Amino acid sequence: MHIEITWDYEADLIVVGSGAAGLTASIEARKQGMSVIVVESQPSFGGTSIICGGGIVIPNTPMQRRQGIVDSVDAMYNDMVSMTRTDNNPENLRVYCEQSERLWDWLEGQDVEFIDEPLVGVGAQSVPRIHYVNARKMCETLYGNACEAGAVFHFGVKGLQLIQEPVTKRVLGMRAEGTDGHSVWYRAHKAVVVATGGYSRNTQLLNQHIFGEGAENIACETAPGDDGSGLVMCMEAGADTRHLGYCSLYTQQHPDGDGSVGCAMYHVGAILVNRAGRRFVNEAQGFEGVWEDVMHQPDGICFSVWDGKIAQQQRGNSFRYHSQQKLEESGLLLKADSLAELAEAMGVSSFPLVASVCKYNQDLSEYGYDTVFGRHHLVAKVGTPVAIDEPPFYAWKTRSSILTTHGGIRKDTNCQAIDVLGHPIPGLFVAGGISGFCEMGIVPGTHRSVVASGPSLGGALALGRYAAERIAALDC
Repeated sequence: MHIEITWDYEADLIVVGSGAAGLTASIEARKQGMSVIVVESQPSFGGTSIICGGGIVIPNTPMQRRQGIVDSVDAMYNDMVSMTRTDNNPENLRVYCEQSERLWDWLEGQDVEFIDEPLVGVGAQSVPRIHYVNARKMCETLYGNACEAGAVFHFGVKGLQLIQEPVTKRVLGMRAEGTDGHSVWYRAHKAVVVATGGYSRNTQLLNQHIFGEGAENIACETAPGDDGSGLVMCMEAGADTRHLGYCSLYTQQHPDGDGSVGCAMYHVGAILVNRAGRRFVNEAQGFEGVWEDVMHQPDGICFSVWDGKIAQQQRGNSFRYHSQQKLEESGLLLKADSLAELAEAMGVSSFPLVASVCKYNQDLSEYGYDTVFGRHHLVAKVGTPVAIDEPPFYAWKTRSSILTTHGGIRKDTNCQAIDVLGHPIPGLFVAGGISGFCEMGIVPGTHRSVVASGPSLGGALALGRYAAERIAALDC
């Protein structure tokens, strides 16, 4: 059977989405000698990658070695596997870790600059291996490099439908909608790489697969293009899904803030209390782990509370969620000379807050850990809890907001999409948030997949590049 289509544009590779995965796929494709057209639904490049925190997990780097940190691909892989609760994907985890090691040299070769500062442990990492870049500057650099290499970008064009050969189901190209509302047809001689992110901006899918109802009332931190259109397009082409009902919310955004500054000081020693002034969770789970507990608190609101000692330690920290200076400059940070005065500023009863802090401090003094919620260490098991006892005292009002959806299109170790029968779909590859970037399994009884800080941006960068490399090697 033959399909008669008048194609408007043709290239070896059609990349859908211009975030980190799409940018690295386009650069690597040109390096492999393939012609590339990148189709982006938004007016500009970058997607959610350009507004993220810029953390990238990379093992065995020169920066680690300069700081005396011993690391390896195996160590990173073991860390990821150690977090698993159920239904992980060790084969894809191994590929992710191996490709992550290659990121340092590859990004440096693209003139991407890493922020040179002491590395800290985050998430599941047993050693500090999360490296930071200025995400906007990195995306601008990669976009410039892709254009210089010969990749062609079409902005304001939304992918609608993957075109398949009727018998073999090979993906031949894509139908999209242009800025004028008319169909635009793209022919892919080798493959289509869908790198459109997740579905955190699609309230219908969020309610269907995660929340049941109310998703429209939850704040979202991702870019407007994170609307699930690529996900739906792949599913309509027969692609299977994996962990579709799982997501991450970050507990760091102030309800009255504009998103330019957030606070996760509980990663570095603060405690979390609710509107009643009481602790309710083990803060060592980090912002990926506490969000469900936060959403169950009155009005979905909590406060980070810390003291002058922690504030002084973090005053020079440039990371946007741990920067005391940035929090003070925001005008939203509460400060008082006593816990009772802080409670008044927070609008909570002083007795529960003072009692919660006193119990926490007493536990640390007597036992060396928090006996109420079992906080033995800080996030990533790096650092130990400290008493909150030195004025001035600080509080940051916080809500949970959608950061990303974790589930997506099922893929094999080549980043090729898998159909519902377990077979690779010819000519269809996925990378980035659309494909569930970390593969570490799920937390039973929740809507949380097991995640570690850094694999989102790092996975998109590493696997976007890798997908293009595999397409060339497989001679698609």
